[in-house]
Amino acid sequence: TLETITMHIEPPPNKTAKDFVITISSKKLQVGLKGHDTFFLNDDFFSLVDTTESCWFIDDDNILQIVIAKQHKGEAWLCVLGKKDKINPMLEQELNQQLLRERFQEENPGMDFRDASFNGSAPDPRTYMGGIGYNNG
Repeated sequence: TLETITMHIEPPPNKTAKDFVITISSKKLQVGLKGHDTFFLNDDFFSLVDTTESCWFIDDDNILQIVIAKQHKGEAWLCVLGKKDKINPMLEQELNQQLLRERFQEENPGMDFRDASFNGSAPDPRTYMGGIGYNNG
């Protein structure tokens, strides 16, 4: 979405929330199990994260959900974790179009932009036409 990304991870069998060690910093995610020396996820985020709005939980279907709040609302993340140099231009355009439709919908709640299409490349949803309605980093 414009503001968040949710990761879904199937935990090992018979593990509950109290078995996990999870650290969400502005630049890095670490996920591990208590009593183990290493994290099974220990990687940099694609971009900066708002740690005060990020959280994690295990849902009713026993799926670990990590909700990552973007530091920069409307920024297109081409991946959640990993290096920035593996950019697929087609994926970037698709994400920009999706985020731009979402932004238009948020700014114009009485209109439906789900089927809107763009001729040519979609602009950056964070900066297009003066940017998102409020300053969020």
